[in-house]
Amino acid sequence: GLACCGWSPQKIGRIVRSIRERQSEESGISLAYLLSTEFLELAQRRTGVEDPTFYELGDAFFLSAQGIGACGVCPRDGELGCSFVDTLPPKHRQEATHFLSWTWGYTVSTVREALQSWLDTQQGTRAEDVFLFMCFFVNNQYRILVDKTMMGADVLGATFENHLLRIGRVLAILDTWKRPTYLTRIWTIFEQSCAIRMEIPVTMILPPAASSSLLQELQKGTEGIFHVQRALTQVDCMRARARSEEDEQLVKDYVGSKIGFDRVDQQVTAFMIAFIGSVVEDHMKQGVSLMKNAMVGLTQGSCSSSSTARSFFSWFVVDPADLDVDADDLGAAPPDLDLEKDQVQVAPLDYELDVDDATVRHVMV
Repeated sequence: GLACCGWSPQKIGRIVRSIRERQSEESGISLAYLLSTEFLELAQRRTGVEDPTFYELGDAFFLSAQGIGACGVCPRDGELGCSFVDTLPPKHRQEATHFLSWTWGYTVSTVREALQSWLDTQQGTRAEDVFLFMCFFVNNQYRILVDKTMMGADVLGATFENHLLRIGRVLAILDTWKRPTYLTRIWTIFEQSCAIRMEIPVTMILPPAASSSLLQELQKGTEGIFHVQRALTQVDCMRARARSEEDEQLVKDYVGSKIGFDRVDQQVTAFMIAFIGSVVEDHMKQGVSLMKNAMVGLTQGSCSSSSTARSFFSWFVVDPADLDVDADDLGAAPPDLDLEKDQVQVAPLDYELDVDDATVRHVMV
């Protein structure tokens, strides 16, 4: 072994500890575990609540008499008390593949449903292959919540940015588009700003009910679009909050000295506008596809496709000549779908904000 090569037991021990420390710090929690019945039942049993928030989970997991990981040795500092992720078997803790931007105020169901919806759109991706850098599970809460020798804000600056760069992908959970909690928390605003500034792709994901509600609002046309726009562009970093007042002040001090509050507000606002635009664009593309199918279906005697297209497509108008459908496919002139041009007036989003560095994706279910 290594001892035969002249390595002392002390040197071997130092290298092993260093590897374990790095693995612990860079680990993510398995999406398969988060979506499992095992985790759901653990959360319900520990809190006594059917659908607890992660604030309630934090108290039940780490501040109770039998805290999870309380008797484990932390690979990072060698002290008693380790992170949740360090208590899991290797199949549920591997190098993080995605950074999750979210808030502890979300319920377990909000997080699980949003992540399941996202997974359902990822062809060829298995939950077992996704590992989330999720602060609740990855940070050592015994140092933050119990010993109070660390604060969440201790990872600001180079440490936090190194995590983002190393992982390279961000998933951001919006609980709802109506007054989202996400835009009232200093941590999530800060995370969005950093990802935008570092040009790291961010995928916005919502639970199914919130996704449906958003699409229903957008289908109202101009009024709905501007309603969504107003709801998702109310960003005020100065008024944003954190559960820990010390954390809140440290993050704000960092933002004020390194970035600027106005700049952060502008970056995140521009990103949210780009997100709204991408939702509208994708919805229109789906509408065009439905319209094409409806035209072909009608010439073949199908009425159901026409009804579906009319319902889906009733909030904006497309010239059939722009649909690029072959005359051979139609066999006749395009049918009249009774769409009046005054049914929708989709005005452009009139904002002079720099969105060049905002890489936006979204998932709608």
